[in-house]
Amino acid sequence: MGLKEFMTKIITFADEEKFEGDLTLDNLGDYLLLNKNVLGNRNKLQSILKDIMPHETLKRNLLMMGYNDNILSLLDKGNECEKLNMFENKLKNNYGIDEQNAKWIIVTWLTVIFKKQVTPQYVGSSPISNNKVNTNLSTNKNSVNTNNVPNSSNSNNNNYKTLSIDELNEVLQSTWADFIQNNCWKNNKIGVWDIMDRRNREDFFYKSGHYIEVPNDTKKRLILKKLCRGSYNESDLLYVRTTYDINCGWALTKDSFCIGEVIPYESIEKVFTSNSSVYSRVDTLNIQCKNGKVYKINKDMLLNTANDDTVNMLHNFLKLVIELL
Repeated sequence: MGLKEFMTKIITFADEEKFEGDLTLDNLGDYLLLNKNVLGNRNKLQSILKDIMPHETLKRNLLMMGYNDNILSLLDKGNECEKLNMFENKLKNNYGIDEQNAKWIIVTWLTVIFKKQVTPQYVGSSPISNNKVNTNLSTNKNSVNTNNVPNSSNSNNNNYKTLSIDELNEVLQSTWADFIQNNCWKNNKIGVWDIMDRRNREDFFYKSGHYIEVPNDTKKRLILKKLCRGSYNESDLLYVRTTYDINCGWALTKDSFCIGEVIPYESIEKVFTSNSSVYSRVDTLNIQCKNGKVYKINKDMLLNTANDDTVNMLHNFLKLVIELL
């Protein structure tokens, strides 16, 4: 190997050791063990994953979910089925993702990236093995073949202009601060699934709080199909509010506001609120798109409750997002 060829195979990052070869998921673990400071640098790790999988947004986001919930803590522990199931449930509860994606996160981090053995009982319990999906996990120049791939059959590939998931979540947390405080949600964190049960009289009149429950996979698919036209995977969601019977609802995704129609953030020219009558308070959200179309969405359609001001909350969120695009 000549000097020039050798030098082109060296990837050098500031304040890090050199690493010979092209980074892929298959050798990422070796790189991270050589450059342990990267393990504590979330932004750097996110940048590396983007270099490895530039067109695999879903997979990058899933891997970062595992990182955020400290999957690295499993590296020094025995990977008994019980511990892995506990971590899997943690991922599902924190992000509203399904079993398939949660297992993919765990198996990819432990076996593909860090080459750790996972108990056969856990891998064998995965529902992924019989899924007829693409089993090639692409990287820059190499590929890792595994039966465990993210459930992305409904993932939106329109590549709308948007903010990062982290930035969108920060906007959501900031603009809905009062709502979070009033409802005292666990860890002051907005849950993805907000299923409102109106089968009793109190809930029918929007008097009670919110039911932050995770629906089963079948119900998730039905909700996404109705609210988002089946264009999104649950990993693309920031927040979903719907009724128990899925009669109405809306969703915020990685790049769009969905209410039976998909309204990309980048297509919105402006948002404003209005009153339906001179005697009422602000009760309607207006979304004016660049193509001239205007959506008028009242508080009942938004499932407003006595505990929140959904019209203004959504107005503030959408207004800030389009200002930041």
